[in-house]
Amino acid sequence: MFTQHSQAVQRILEDQAGLAPHAVAAAVIAAEVTGGSLAETVIAQGLIDRQGLFQAVADGLGWEVAVELPSVLPAGLAGMIPSQLAHRYGIAPFRASAGRVDLLAVDPFNLQAVDDLSLALAREVRLVVGDPAAITALIERCYGAGEGAEEPLPAVGNAQTDEELSPGDIEAMAGQAPIIRFVDLVLTQAVRDGASDIHFEPFEQEFKIRYRIDGSLHEMAPPPLALEVARLEAATRLRAEAESCSTPSPACAAAAAAAAAFEDAAGGAAAYAAALA
Repeated sequence: MFTQHSQAVQRILEDQAGLAPHAVAAAVIAAEVTGGSLAETVIAQGLIDRQGLFQAVADGLGWEVAVELPSVLPAGLAGMIPSQLAHRYGIAPFRASAGRVDLLAVDPFNLQAVDDLSLALAREVRLVVGDPAAITALIERCYGAGEGAEEPLPAVGNAQTDEELSPGDIEAMAGQAPIIRFVDLVLTQAVRDGASDIHFEPFEQEFKIRYRIDGSLHEMAPPPLALEVARLEAATRLRAEAESCSTPSPACAAAAAAAAAFEDAAGGAAAYAAALA
């Protein structure tokens, strides 16, 4: 439990839980000897109970703690999160409002997941701390025991339509962090899923993003057309960065592959994932 965050857990045990530093230090050594996690070790030693640990973690991270986990999720609530995202990030919806969703998280220390999910769900995301094993079991009950069929990411919301955006608006918005993170999320998801190539397909009235896995194309929900086109045009500057590399490297190869993908609007993108393999 929280194996990859031992240093953060150590700080939380001392600062939020109020455990004596020498007791926590002894637990750190014990965890290293046994190969267990610091969190499980302090619980086994009776220094803190499980709920007390979860409360301390929540306090230390600024999240809420779930005293009791639901045995099942209402269909409307579960349907907010695609099963692919639920399994990938280890999250399950706890409650939702118009502009915010609270997610039970197997790893509440994963702040990158907060940024990714806020963008994908177009809502503010807050994590809720609970027993990781119980949250994992809840995810499996609601979404199945493993990643389900590929599902498109939710589109990035925008109050303006494409027709309402002037060229100046497009240029300004293309460089904003949400749009940049969306494209980065598209590329990251394709790499994680082992995609052989990514296709950016502009049509007269729509813009499709698809990636190929084991020979099959899977469609991803695109952002507003004008914003994505602007972002792709701006991203061709990667070509100059790739060509300026004096020493070949995976990063340079990835930049070159991404530039080729962005420039190839007619026939689809070249493989970004292959450049990182």
